[in-house]
Amino acid sequence: MLTTLFASLGTPMLVAGDEFGRTQGGNNNAYCQDNEISWLDWTQAKTPEGEALIDFTARLAALRRDYPMLRAGNFLYGEDTPAEGLKDIEWWDERGVQLSPEDWENTNGRALTMRRAALCEDGRIQVVSLLLNASEGPLTFTMPPPSEVERMVLIDSAKPEQQPMPITDSYDLAPQGAALLSWTMDPA
Repeated sequence: MLTTLFASLGTPMLVAGDEFGRTQGGNNNAYCQDNEISWLDWTQAKTPEGEALIDFTARLAALRRDYPMLRAGNFLYGEDTPAEGLKDIEWWDERGVQLSPEDWENTNGRALTMRRAALCEDGRIQVVSLLLNASEGPLTFTMPPPSEVERMVLIDSAKPEQQPMPITDSYDLAPQGAALLSWTMDPA
């Protein structure tokens, strides 16, 4: 969930403690409770799991800072084309096939690739993709075209310690996983 939050347009909103796994047990009105539901357990932040989630959240925040596209100030409609064959936002399935209107009605669909592209100030095209696997098993995502570019996996929620790594035309994503990828191309 943190990966989707930091990859979404708008301001990411975290409640104190989200960065180390705090929970309110599903209670969204904890502001009026003076008990364990609303208290912060700071010892949880010092556990190995808490520290790992803090590190992962910090990496997501750094990616949002380093990739302006992750904090775009305008709504994307899929109408702008920063480069031939690339729209400002596009949606694909795990096979690298662009979604049709019927695909959005598929209640059994459990995989999605959101791809954003933008023209940088230096004239290069920057592309960021969010891969989502909501299925019960791992999925191999085939990258949408173009196929001749090397992509960089920036972060993978199923492998939080994994450092950025290059891939080419496919990526294996664990069940209930999310990953952010990026690549840059020179203008034509």
